[in-house]
Amino acid sequence: MIFEVAGHRFVLALNQDLISRGWFKPFEPFQTGDKTVESLFSLSIDTGLPPSLPQGSPLFPDDSAKEFPLMETYHTENGDIYKMAVTHDDKQIFYLQTNHDYTQSTFYLKLPKNADDLYYHKALFEWNIAARMLYSINTAPYNTISIHASAVEMEGKAYLFLGLSGAGKSTHSELWLQHCKDTQLINDDNPVIRLNSDNQPVVYGSPWSGKTPCYKNINYPLGGMAQIIKGPQNLSRPFRTIDAYRMVWKSSATHHWIPRISDGLYFTCEKIITQVPMIQLQCTISEEAVKVCQKALTKQEFTDENH
Repeated sequence: MIFEVAGHRFVLALNQDLISRGWFKPFEPFQTGDKTVESLFSLSIDTGLPPSLPQGSPLFPDDSAKEFPLMETYHTENGDIYKMAVTHDDKQIFYLQTNHDYTQSTFYLKLPKNADDLYYHKALFEWNIAARMLYSINTAPYNTISIHASAVEMEGKAYLFLGLSGAGKSTHSELWLQHCKDTQLINDDNPVIRLNSDNQPVVYGSPWSGKTPCYKNINYPLGGMAQIIKGPQNLSRPFRTIDAYRMVWKSSATHHWIPRISDGLYFTCEKIITQVPMIQLQCTISEEAVKVCQKALTKQEFTDENH
């Protein structure tokens, strides 16, 4: 099936069993039957093992905390193989095999006998990670960033909340929905930012929304971005240019070490941070936090000294 997110098309192929289990449900709002535009990449699925398993040490070891998903990268003569698991200690391993330019990939899940719902849940989790990763890699050269953030829309503009896992991005979005009239959630984990023909940043919904099922095929001009930090009071300050750049760069969910990707990100990041308010928000879980953030992002008035 063909899907389109932020104007970029790609092909996902699943067997009937996985379709019946709802694997395509988050993607349904983005499905298109138009085949006139070339797709950027394709992802198929195989219920066996890759032709060759990773050997030796990974090209990029995964040194994240053990409770986070595992992803190790191995380079082969035919492309890259990713070893994937829900956590570092999980014994259920999945593999993603790509060609050299990431345009054709296969996700391998070796079905055990009598696979239970937990197995399929893990497989779906990793397959979604693979699909989002391939999307971010293939769209980065086209002024596009798949970004780890929660996004809301208010008065025709999109506002993004960034931060580390557990920082309170989703919680702050919920506060906006509770306390701001006519506000909606665009995406709660990985919205997409793409520059339009005038190099203005536009925020798009995507099929990747974390734990919140928010899969909306909508888009709005970017109004501003805030890095969320938990604190005892509500204070905002504008980012210096270099700090704003670092925030967007670190939140972009892609392979920064590939030259064609990093080159695209440089340009897109620069256009974003020079056109919209970028702030750091120390905040509590309160209506006041929304007011401080909203005032800073929409009026450019800050509780700290501009610098």
